[in-house]
Amino acid sequence: LVLGVFGVVGNSKESIQSTVEELMKIGKYIGLTINSGKTKYMMVKRGGGDHNNLQVGDNIFEQVQEFKYLGSTLNNQNNMHGEINIRLDNANRCLYALRTLFKSKLLSRKTKEHLYISYIRPVLTYACATWATTKGDDEKLRLFERKILRKIYGPVFNNAEQKWEIRTNTQLYQLYKREDVVQFTRGTRIEWAGHVWRADGSVLKGALTYMINGKRPRGRPRKRWKDSVKELLEEIGGDWEQAYNRERWKELVLAAKSLNGS
Repeated sequence: LVLGVFGVVGNSKESIQSTVEELMKIGKYIGLTINSGKTKYMMVKRGGGDHNNLQVGDNIFEQVQEFKYLGSTLNNQNNMHGEINIRLDNANRCLYALRTLFKSKLLSRKTKEHLYISYIRPVLTYACATWATTKGDDEKLRLFERKILRKIYGPVFNNAEQKWEIRTNTQLYQLYKREDVVQFTRGTRIEWAGHVWRADGSVLKGALTYMINGKRPRGRPRKRWKDSVKELLEEIGGDWEQAYNRERWKELVLAAKSLNGS
């Protein structure tokens, strides 16, 4: 038998080696082995770090800059730019597969909205609860959504100039009458944050509240997931402790979805 998907996290290369050795020892005892060809090693560090593979016993694990885990792409720069680009590519493929439906005059606008919400948006926003997005990331998501909305609603006729024109962003969202994709991701992020905060004693809560000792490196720090949640909570007048009040937290989720602006 081969040991399947697993994840080992450590503060140093030595700690990873020690943990993997122990894992291999226990696995061997119950008849499991690690497939070194499918197991990767990644170092998350400013400036990259060394580019050596990880060797544990007779196994050599390739060091990579990014890899896919449970459908999401993780990278050694610890940012979401690459993952969001992948989400956009996948959503574009989904849109191309449904192009005949979006062009059809037999389907109502309402039906096409449901096609987008049920099929394309889930592909676009997969695992968005864990994203820490920048303004640039948010704008990419909005641009893609507006491209779909323009396919749904089509152009508008200008009576004054007697010609068809592309609908403005304001006109699109007046017809759409739902939260845009960025508002949706914000609400989902707050919803997940409440689940994490209520999980007292869990690894999730420990990772969120753990304080790293040491001196912060020079330069502007990268935006973390909990930083983006903190910013959202400040905007909507909430705080972490309110997560224990589920009804109040639902109100905060709705408030996050109603936030507008880029």
